[in-house]
Amino acid sequence: MNIFIEIVSGPEKGRSLQLSDNQVLRFGRNPKADVVLALDQSISSLHCSLECDGQTCRIKDLNSRNGTFVNGHRITEAMLKTGDEIRIGYTTLIVSIQSPVTQTSAPSPSDVTSKATKPQRVARSPRRFYVELYEEHLEEASFLYAQRLTLFDDAEITWVTIGEWEERLEAHIDALVIGDDLALEVCEKQAAEGDFGLLFAVISVFCRQRRFDLLKNMLEPLDPEDLEKLQAVADALKYECPPEWESEIAHVLPATDPRQVFILATLYGYRRKKFGEGLVADIATLPPAVIQTLAWAKGRLGDKQGKSQLQDCLKHEDESVRSAAAVALLRLGDQKLVQESTIQNGISAVPWSIRAITATSKELTLLLAQVGRNKSEPDSLMALGIMGEITAVPVLLSHLADGAMAPAAALGLNLITGAELYEKVFIPEVMDEDELFDEEKEQVRKGQPVLRPDGKPYGENVIRLSQKTEEWKGWWTANENRFSRGLRYRSGVPVTPVVLIDNLAFPKTPRIVRQLAHEELVIRYSADIPFETDMPVRQQQEAIGKWKTWTIVNEKRFKPGAWYVTEQLVR
Repeated sequence: MNIFIEIVSGPEKGRSLQLSDNQVLRFGRNPKADVVLALDQSISSLHCSLECDGQTCRIKDLNSRNGTFVNGHRITEAMLKTGDEIRIGYTTLIVSIQSPVTQTSAPSPSDVTSKATKPQRVARSPRRFYVELYEEHLEEASFLYAQRLTLFDDAEITWVTIGEWEERLEAHIDALVIGDDLALEVCEKQAAEGDFGLLFAVISVFCRQRRFDLLKNMLEPLDPEDLEKLQAVADALKYECPPEWESEIAHVLPATDPRQVFILATLYGYRRKKFGEGLVADIATLPPAVIQTLAWAKGRLGDKQGKSQLQDCLKHEDESVRSAAAVALLRLGDQKLVQESTIQNGISAVPWSIRAITATSKELTLLLAQVGRNKSEPDSLMALGIMGEITAVPVLLSHLADGAMAPAAALGLNLITGAELYEKVFIPEVMDEDELFDEEKEQVRKGQPVLRPDGKPYGENVIRLSQKTEEWKGWWTANENRFSRGLRYRSGVPVTPVVLIDNLAFPKTPRIVRQLAHEELVIRYSADIPFETDMPVRQQQEAIGKWKTWTIVNEKRFKPGAWYVTEQLVR
């Protein structure tokens, strides 16, 4: 049996490969892969493998970041047949299998393409042509949605850059909408067996086509334990749901169904639509992810009637639930309850980064004392940066030498000083023994580095905030006289709403910092303009513009660098 592979799209389009019996080919960007696809940055170091055993040809995903897809379906492992389409990253490959019985001589890759592959891809009728076209649009939309989710917390991607992916996603969704009834037919058929990304695309199309009947058919069989698909449905609805459907959706599933609670909480919280009678929930019966979303929504909507539920959430064993409840309570004005809440043995129920949103100088003193007793962790160092008082600078400097704490210490220092000190460093690749050849495993056992064929170590160069203690100390020595004790600083200047808005707008600001800056604007300064860091980039920019307009009237009300909570000056 011979397997012929033709790369039909991507940076290496036109390349052909052959796989024989008992041969394994590993695809990836890493030079140690058998098939190196270094030009496609969406492919993992070792992405997937193909294996032929004489009877079958099998593809296996190697825990890749962006997934391996066969005929539009994300797979962990699958059998292949002639005509199958494999997509990894931006690269698409077509499979052709020839058994020894029928094969008289090994054909060239071009022969395979013309005799085996191409007939599989040529539409037999105009209808078939459009069906295949819509299937391709769905496949690309699915990939782009899944990829967008990974980009939010990618340190090398700015939040503004994600807008380029959103534009491409929009183009594919729009093409399916234009496809009208036939595209709807393809969407309905593909959704039954598709992955979470495809489900997002399909629900988006149903919303734009005003097909509530098709949407309802998708919601009823939705697996309540498949959080990826549940989130994809909720995302599609919060972005695309027609306003006239908002009340109808509340009756698709039982009111107490966790799926219904999750979807409605996401939709109503995102759109700032009051629950009314459309949401009934007993948090004791809900999974943590649903409780977290419900708590988030209650905070967004200012639901003071739900305070008792939120207080119960502060005792939950899941930290993400406690954090969401804490933010909601802070938005509702219960700062003291959040600051004093504990789970056991006096341990705070809420991470310091959340407490920092409304911290006063008293909480700063408490945190500095805690860190001074060697009870620091990355979250508390970032919280010192959020609080912004320069008495934290020596503490942060002292943690730069600790490898586990250095990234958070550097972030905290940059939040206060705005020094923007960066360094280019080589990050060695963490070797998975299962991915190593036998001779490489022997090298590891002997304590020797595993090198690439060119003699260089495996890994990549990255640009990050500097973790060099002397560099930061030098900067601080030269600039300390610009800062005054007792004031809060952000990005090197005393904190004001304008400074926080600049944090939101700055492309390099990490997502977590943008999220906290948003909460500070709402909780410290009562500047509650609807905003989320997963909003489409265009809508985020519009919200930032509204905040800038708000500051024209309100900025002079606040003393730069002072500690505020709900517009009140505190110490």
